Amino acid sequence: MALISLGTINKYFIFALVGGIAKSIAGTLLYIYKNELKHYPFMLGANSGLGMILSIIPYLYLKIKNREILNQNIAINEKLVLNKKYYKNYNEKRLKLKKILILLLCGFLDFFQKILVFLFSVSIDNNVWIFNIIFLNVFSICILKTKLYKHQLISSSIMIFMGIILNILILHEMTAEKIPALLLSIFIEIIYSLSIVVGKYAIEYCFCSPFEVSFYEGVFAFVVNVIFLSIATNVPIYIENMKFSDYNGEKYLDNFYAYLDVFRGKEIIMFIITMLSRWIFNLFALITIKNYTPSHVIFLLILGETQNAFFDLKETWLQIFAVIVYCILLFLLLIFTEIIILNFWGLDKDTEKKIALRALYSETDDLNNYEYDERNSQENIEIEKGVEINMINSIA
Repeated sequence: MALISLGTINKYFIFALVGGIAKSIAGTLLYIYKNELKHYPFMLGANSGLGMILSIIPYLYLKIKNREILNQNIAINEKLVLNKKYYKNYNEKRLKLKKILILLLCGFLDFFQKILVFLFSVSIDNNVWIFNIIFLNVFSICILKTKLYKHQLISSSIMIFMGIILNILILHEMTAEKIPALLLSIFIEIIYSLSIVVGKYAIEYCFCSPFEVSFYEGVFAFVVNVIFLSIATNVPIYIENMKFSDYNGEKYLDNFYAYLDVFRGKEIIMFIITMLSRWIFNLFALITIKNYTPSHVIFLLILGETQNAFFDLKETWLQIFAVIVYCILLFLLLIFTEIIILNFWGLDKDTEKKIALRALYSETDDLNNYEYDERNSQENIEIEKGVEINMINSIA
């Protein structure tokens, strides 16, 4: 048997790749052309919310076009819920109320995380996002009742170690005044990880589609940011380490009229690019976790943050080292998510593919003596995830 083999991967993985690459390209363009929007946190939040609201368009289109298939899928999902240990407590009204509360929580967490980034990004300069693998796993274990296996513990431990080394090199000259910003960065990533896991919960247990979650997060973000923008525009204030705008000799956390003065030509294009990139990143992250696990979001983060290795880091050697670390992290993540399987030291024992084989052959075969054909394994084994549906229905 080969030391390395491919695990379970399907066509939906393209969403993780496209989402991360789109964020990286948009980030590069916005860095090169110096868009002004980044200086206006509530405008930026409203921009992000407006982008996510666009999710209603494909959702309504798919719902109308595939109404019968969607209804069948919902009926099947409800049947699966009824088969779970809490089926006795199932109630349609209770489920709808739960769905509303979970969507509100998703909207709040997304808004809270983004607004902290938009307000304090001037003082944040690190790669703490690498440690999301910890936060995602902790929240997944607590909320989704998942568990980690040997290959995941080892790969995630090495990822954490590499992240520590990279951040030590980046932050080796950090002064005491920067510690609050570092702690804030960690807090932001914790909130982001929690929002991803709660989003997975909404999709898996409340019958929400990724489009619904993205749309309601967008509505929440847009409404709340517009409210804060209207207040900030009329109340001059200055808080150290936070972004601020100058308008008519006064300092504001944000000011609609100050941005309106520069909203022309190139800035309009940058506004649209920002809106679309945040929409694609958010929506494709939700589609990814629908078909995989919350940890697969790290693919989007790794691909989306690669431009930082060239723009945010000043020393050439550090840029090269960062790129090498990103490549190693990507390989380790492939192992963690079982896209690549290491067939030695028992690292393949508790992969999804081997667990399925044990379940399939437990009554008639000894798995330790059973050698299966890799080419036929995907055809002969169906991992229990409900029913197989077409691509459009799956992402809807």
